[in-house]
Amino acid sequence: AYDASDSTVTLAVQQDSTHSTYEMPLTVLVGEPAAGQRRIDVTIPARARAVVALPGRFPARPTSLTFDPDHFLLARIGHP
Repeated sequence: AYDASDSTVTLAVQQDSTHSTYEMPLTVLVGEPAAGQRRIDVTIPARARAVVALPGRFPARPTSLTFDPDHFLLARIGHP
C-alpha cells in the first residue's frame, strides 16, 4: 500500500503453510515514475500475517511492484 502522507510503501504478507512459517529474504523491484526501478531487499518475518515497510521514501505512487524478480523463493506469490 502506498501512503502519500508520509511517502511510504508497505507490503501485506500472508504465509499459508500446513507446517510452519518462515523468516525469509524478499527482493522487490519498485517502479518509480521519475526514477526507473529501485531494487529493495527486505526480510519477511516468520508470522502467518505481517505488514512490512519498504525502506526509503517514495515521492510518488510506484508504477509497479515486482516480487522475487530472480525467482529465489519457492513460493506462489499472489496479488490482490
